[in-house]
Amino acid sequence: MDYIFFGIQGSGKGTQGKILAQKHGLEYFGAGNELRKLAEEDSELGKKVKKITEAGQLVSIETIIEIIGNFIKKIPQNKGVVFDGIPRNNEQRVLFEELMNKLDKKPTALFIKISEEEAIHRITNRWMSKSTNKIYMSKDLALQECSRDDIYQRADDNEESIKVRINAYKKETIPVIDWYREQGRLIEVNGTPPIEEVAELVNKSLAK
Repeated sequence: MDYIFFGIQGSGKGTQGKILAQKHGLEYFGAGNELRKLAEEDSELGKKVKKITEAGQLVSIETIIEIIGNFIKKIPQNKGVVFDGIPRNNEQRVLFEELMNKLDKKPTALFIKISEEEAIHRITNRWMSKSTNKIYMSKDLALQECSRDDIYQRADDNEESIKVRINAYKKETIPVIDWYREQGRLIEVNGTPPIEEVAELVNKSLAK
């Protein structure tokens, strides 16, 4: 099976996607991570991505679709993929689904649901480690494992910036989620409990 993870900022969809991939031996495709990895490769596609990102431009959806196709070609045919960060809007969804149809794939969408208030609370309180990139849900938790010099908050993890990102999510991504719901290909999971409990809810939902 192949899966797409959706969720508002701070929902933990990336974390849950990685947990599911590891548990079931699936490949994990994180759009942001793949772009960064490709930009470091000495390949034609890597050089293309590096040139775009260094110019401060957004990578086109056509290029991202090319990257996904390239990613899937490198893995065994019978191995499923967990997609995170794609598709973000209906334009991306149309091209993504065209590629999936060509590859004879029909991903199930998993929607990790939390409230807007919970999203803002989580993001304004999260800290990251410079050395490991690990995310912590409070400064106190971060300091249990890291030194003060090692932790930081993203510059855009403030309430004003978060609300801009959430509004974009509601305008662009919610219609994509609604499309998968209409297709009968959406599973909704409560993302409010601790990480381990949400992972268990994901597995129970898939088992059904």
